[in-house]
Amino acid sequence: MRFFTNKTATLSVCFLLLGTGFMLIENSVYQYIDHNGVLHESVFMPLSILCFALGVLFVVSSLARKVFGLFKSARAGGH
Repeated sequence: MRFFTNKTATLSVCFLLLGTGFMLIENSVYQYIDHNGVLHESVFMPLSILCFALGVLFVVSSLARKVFGLFKSARAGGH
């Protein structure tokens, strides 16, 4: 499994899965409106957003490193 040798890719997948899990928990269990019409949410919504953001950040950083590496190797090979 070559994919799991890249730590950044592994972290991004883990964070995206955690974000998905937290979102499912939030939507199925912890969200309700009381008799005064106030929406009650748990900490799972901010956690899911944080995990999604970190996962996307790691994906973008991994892709950026690969693209810069390709440009660098093409530039070095061209001379």
